[in-house]
Amino acid sequence: MHTCIYFTIQVLENIQKYPLFITNKLHTSLVSFTIELSSQACFDKYKENQMGKFEQEAKDLLQAIGGKENVTAVTHCATRMRFVLGDEKKANVKVIESIPAVKGTFTNAGQFQVIIGNDVPIFYNDFTTISAYLGVTEPALFGVNVKYIYPFVAGMIGSALAGMLSVTFNVTAASIGIGGLPGILSIQPQYMLPFAGTMLVAIVVPMLLTFFFRKVGLFTKTEDDTALQAEFVAQEEAEFVSHEPVTLAPVEIVSPLTGQVKELSQATDPVFASGVMGQGLVIEPSQGELTSPVNGTVTVLFPTKHAIGIVSDEGVELLIHVGMDTVGLDGKGFESLVAQGDHVTIGQKLIRFDMDVIKAAGLVTETPVIITNQDAYTATITGTYPTTIQAGEALMVATRI
Repeated sequence: MHTCIYFTIQVLENIQKYPLFITNKLHTSLVSFTIELSSQACFDKYKENQMGKFEQEAKDLLQAIGGKENVTAVTHCATRMRFVLGDEKKANVKVIESIPAVKGTFTNAGQFQVIIGNDVPIFYNDFTTISAYLGVTEPALFGVNVKYIYPFVAGMIGSALAGMLSVTFNVTAASIGIGGLPGILSIQPQYMLPFAGTMLVAIVVPMLLTFFFRKVGLFTKTEDDTALQAEFVAQEEAEFVSHEPVTLAPVEIVSPLTGQVKELSQATDPVFASGVMGQGLVIEPSQGELTSPVNGTVTVLFPTKHAIGIVSDEGVELLIHVGMDTVGLDGKGFESLVAQGDHVTIGQKLIRFDMDVIKAAGLVTETPVIITNQDAYTATITGTYPTTIQAGEALMVATRI
């Protein structure tokens, strides 16, 4: 369902109404506004998007890893938040692992990794919102500005002008390295007034240029591309697919690959092997084609195409991760045959991957197939492993707890 939302924006005492969009996409980072909503359902959806499913957990995590000043970089893969920390000793592992959304932590290849599970894209978005206010702007930059291009260009122009004005007025800070809103505290008192003026330029100029670029169609190719917009909408709708179990009957999960199947404990990745992400099996594929093990909805499909999350029609959450550390290939050797939000059927082709490309990068092709909503389903696994299996053959059964 499409709902038209109107923003009432006050800029320099002039009030105008802009019908900014007709889909469930909210450009809320630019200005303050009031909203006219046509229904309670629309309000509930808006409130859910604004508050964030993991807003409090994201705040707790940022504090527990030592604050924004301890975060050098942050990204995520199929199941984990990956941090490069200035000092790993500042991360309070005990507190982090007590956060409800966190399944565990570990350090690997110089990264401090926090295990979230299939909801990691949503958690990452909420962490982006919280951290951007405090100066960790990398997630917001790549998640919003670069994605739509014209807000990025507008922001760069406004920042350049603000920087020139800061130099012109000789604005001086008492320290360096403080970003975001806390950075205001570092400005020497006698320069607060010119600093406030430059910050006003840094806010107002990008805001006005963003509206201008959108109005005249400059740098808006991404947003004007109907195919991309349809994909973005599908991604958002997939994030809100109900994951509640809808049946008590056991759910058969078939093999998505042809190859050799072995116990999950034999996986080379310690997180998967430990079972903290969920129960299941790992398959060493002999063919580079991944098919759907259930009838369900694609809720997670990473841009690098190396991992996919599916919620079956019965409510079983599955994660299939092709290879280990294959996120570093940045999509090379992978081809997705479905989009996030698609409904798929058993045996439908999902991803093609080139095993030679994976192996040439020094990586393994073994693929975990796991049930991630362990609070609702347990994996019933019978048989002796390792053994060979064909795509479409029975792999395991998800039993309702």
